[in-house]
Amino acid sequence: MGSRVKRLVEEDPALELTSGFDVDDDPRRAIEKCDVLIEFTSPDATVKNVGIARELGKAAVVGTTGLDKEKAAFI
Repeated sequence: MGSRVKRLVEEDPALELTSGFDVDDDPRRAIEKCDVLIEFTSPDATVKNVGIARELGKAAVVGTTGLDKEKAAFI
């Protein structure tokens, strides 16, 4: 899904991809650069990444599936 979102952003001149990261990367640096975090990772990573976005005052769009009630309540 991340690859598809990346391609769509690159095709739209009104949008700009400022950063991206993989599962083994430190997401904080990438999230600092963005206006909106687009999140399609695992439930645990989603909680971590949305927490960072929240700390930094960034908006987030979450498309992660498989979130249990506890994780879903956090985001």
